[in-house]
Amino acid sequence: MAFDLNDHSENELISDVADRLHGRNTSGGKYLHKAGVYGNVIRMKLGGGKKIEDKTIYVIPLGLPNSLRLRRFGINRFMVEDYYVEAAFQVGELKEDKIQGYFVTSKELLEKELLTENVLEKGEEDYLTNLLERCDLNKVASNIIEKIRPSLEV
Repeated sequence: MAFDLNDHSENELISDVADRLHGRNTSGGKYLHKAGVYGNVIRMKLGGGKKIEDKTIYVIPLGLPNSLRLRRFGINRFMVEDYYVEAAFQVGELKEDKIQGYFVTSKELLEKELLTENVLEKGEEDYLTNLLERCDLNKVASNIIEKIRPSLEV
């Protein structure tokens, strides 16, 4: 499961997700019970009747709270759009000295500085996908890669 960090730390976000899942009923009449939280992994017990199953949920926090560049522009709520902004800087679509003002989110920065009428006419989704294709994703999204790599190796 992937969630925007917004103004949470990674630990707060993961703990919040675990707490929200705890005690939930499934459509099949089973319930979820939190068994533990280990980094970005939530262990759950899924029960109902005599059978109890162990379930593992991987939480991927989205956003770049450690980006000094984003913080310089006042961004303090972190989300998936952070990766697009970093990619745009990396490939030269955005220049730090050309940006005026402060923003709460990278989405605001994207909308004001990058997603111009011309870009939107061509298709925002295509434009953003192209940005990610041109950048070095290992650098832009290293925090996501670090989180999912261990779960892929299991």
